[in-house]
Amino acid sequence: MMRKTLLTVGVATLITAGVVYGVGLLAPSSNQTSYFNYSYIDTNNSTTSLKTTSGILYALTIDTPATSSVLTLYDSTSTSAAGTVIAKVTLPATLLQQGPYTAIFDVYFKNGLVIQQTGNTSTLTVSFY
Repeated sequence: MMRKTLLTVGVATLITAGVVYGVGLLAPSSNQTSYFNYSYIDTNNSTTSLKTTSGILYALTIDTPATSSVLTLYDSTSTSAAGTVIAKVTLPATLLQQGPYTAIFDVYFKNGLVIQQTGNTSTLTVSFY
């Protein structure tokens, strides 16, 4: 199943196999200046709490990939690597291409957003709301 998310003038449209399934308005709250928050991470063997309430994980961009880097995203209020795993990305020992790579998730998390990076250091940008 092909999934493509479009953002056009503040309107989000989900298209799967050419069929429009939903349209919703995305609007920043009064204290935000953009639609998504972001966090740039460049430390190895670290666990970073990005948000402690519910929200949406939009994307993970691996700006500079490193071989054998493991990135795990959790739905958790903890500042440690615990909770429900949203995704685990393991980069191979031999990279076929250099980055950046972007994975679009567009998923809801209930408790909070935590990312753990182990192995070699990749630089990352996590986009969330």
